[in-house]
Amino acid sequence: MGLFDVHAHLTHPRLLPDVGDVLDRASQAGVTRVISNGLNLDDNEAVRALASEDARVRPAFGLYPVDAVLPEMHEAGVDYVREPDE
Repeated sequence: MGLFDVHAHLTHPRLLPDVGDVLDRASQAGVTRVISNGLNLDDNEAVRALASEDARVRPAFGLYPVDAVLPEMHEAGVDYVREPDE
């Protein structure tokens, strides 16, 4: 039985360019599956694509809480812009 990483953000801009190496190092350490979590609709699509390309990755689709309530925040007058690498 291998190890599972149950919460990873493999599509983060700092990891995605080297995601193959990241997964290879995880495999070498005994990790057999990585649950890659999405944060928003675009990120969920990137997670889906990554999981379809690499059997070690399992997708977990979701909405980051700020993204889920962003329209309501704007309606309430909260001026919040999330940076792309957050």
